[in-house]
Amino acid sequence: MESADGPGRRQRPAEVLPAKTMIKRSLMTEIALNCRKLDQIALRTYRILSGELKDKPAAAFFRRMAADEERHIAFWDRLIDLAAASLIPDIFNQPEDVLRDLSALAVEVEELAREAGPGISLPRAFFIAFKLEFYVLHPALGMLFHYVKGFDDHPNPEDDYHRHIDALIRAVQECRLNSPEMELMGKALQKLWAANKKLADRIAYDALTGILNRKGFFDTITPLCHLSARSGHRVAFFMIDIDDFKRINDIHGHRKGDRLLGQVARTIKNNIRKSDIAGRYGGEEFVVFLSNIKEHFVLETAEKIRSRIETIKVGKDRVTVSIGISHGTLGVEVKPLIDTYLQQADFNLYKAKKQGKNQIVA
Repeated sequence: MESADGPGRRQRPAEVLPAKTMIKRSLMTEIALNCRKLDQIALRTYRILSGELKDKPAAAFFRRMAADEERHIAFWDRLIDLAAASLIPDIFNQPEDVLRDLSALAVEVEELAREAGPGISLPRAFFIAFKLEFYVLHPALGMLFHYVKGFDDHPNPEDDYHRHIDALIRAVQECRLNSPEMELMGKALQKLWAANKKLADRIAYDALTGILNRKGFFDTITPLCHLSARSGHRVAFFMIDIDDFKRINDIHGHRKGDRLLGQVARTIKNNIRKSDIAGRYGGEEFVVFLSNIKEHFVLETAEKIRSRIETIKVGKDRVTVSIGISHGTLGVEVKPLIDTYLQQADFNLYKAKKQGKNQIVA
């Protein structure tokens, strides 16, 4: 069987490992391995189709699809390494069920791939491609893409997969195979991809403010904190609370209060770096994580957020926030230190409130 890594590429370790090794691997590693396996089968199938089809434009298209799959596999290789280093937390509520689904899916995809053989017709080749993409678009893939988006400088396959699906639909039209059945499959495939992205959004993001919810925030910062601990970089946590928010709600109504939460969230997001993470902690309270930041920039960033929010008005009332800060480096025990820094930031927020509000305490 041809290697999914291609001719001349370094071979990845075999999927079947001794039982003792399997026990040591985390569920997230197993999930990532199964996701990679799906794309490896897709790669192999598209290479076979590109070699079997006599239609030159179609053969060229399937070569491009194979090249896409190589990029996707490179993403899974990176994610597997991160999971093996315990840098990917359990982002699924029931990871055992996800793993079981993916394992069963791999069997179905393997059976489908066997149909891509000598003498295959052009319509059948595209039908296989559509079914293959349907199988590969398990919600777990969408959630993992969403989770690691912005994690580092590597490209994320979320947009690449979107282009991949669009290219398949265009190729069907260009090869004049756009029957009602093919058109229906194309629309269904696009809807499935959109639904997967929406599902990932709902799990990780706060619907009211558009920024990460509490779970999404902690899932996102966990690997970043591990990386900061290894590099020795300084990190900072901000706890931000809207002053007198209950009074604003009582006077101006909950609708305006909800709009204000969105305004404050956008203001926070617009005044931190792209590498920094903002989330809604709960109610009118927000949390920000800053990594690899110089000490003198910590207060500067907090002040920029405070002063920009101060320009927001609800009716004639000026909006202010209190900010509690903690910062320093992370040691080997990352999770307890995250909790400690957040507790310190929360305590400093309490002091800022007690000292008169609309101020920063570090």
